[in-house]
Amino acid sequence: MKLWHMTGVLNGSNGGTILKLDINTIWDKTVTYRIVHADYSYDTLVSDDVQHENNLWGRTHKGNQDSGEIIIHGHTPTFSMEYKELVPDVSPGLIGYNDMAINIDGGCVFHSDYPMYPEMLCAIRLEDMCEIYPYELKERYLQLVDNNAKRELQLKRYYEYDDKYVGRDNIKRERLLEILGKRSEEIEG
Repeated sequence: MKLWHMTGVLNGSNGGTILKLDINTIWDKTVTYRIVHADYSYDTLVSDDVQHENNLWGRTHKGNQDSGEIIIHGHTPTFSMEYKELVPDVSPGLIGYNDMAINIDGGCVFHSDYPMYPEMLCAIRLEDMCEIYPYELKERYLQLVDNNAKRELQLKRYYEYDDKYVGRDNIKRERLLEILGKRSEEIEG
């Protein structure tokens, strides 16, 4: 059974590629994803040049309800103040969820600069929104340790993060799972 079908690619100059995929979810529903670097404008009057700039530099962090498509983007790490102001229930450094949009930029390149967050390399399986990370949270926090004092500090940060963010409900993620076909009684917090 084919799980995905590419429905279109728009190539902008300078690498502004936008990928559009139809994915069959594990709940037997077809969902359209638009995969971009940063953003996508659904305004039909937007020129290719403006669309290219949106793709590279835009920061609305939202999809478009009317299109029915889910935007997959990066560009703005989920731990950044800008993103946290727009999406206050985010788990910083992990995958972020907003209205019809999924941010997979956990900011992994900044890991040593912001030790209070995990800054993970993020991936997501589009068929069921399973989040994929290369490390467990505790392991990621302890990667910055080179002495006992730092170990204690990083363990404290890990436990604070775990208490604040892990295991809590994310309503925007739950809404996206319902779009994928998962029934609300099946959705775990």
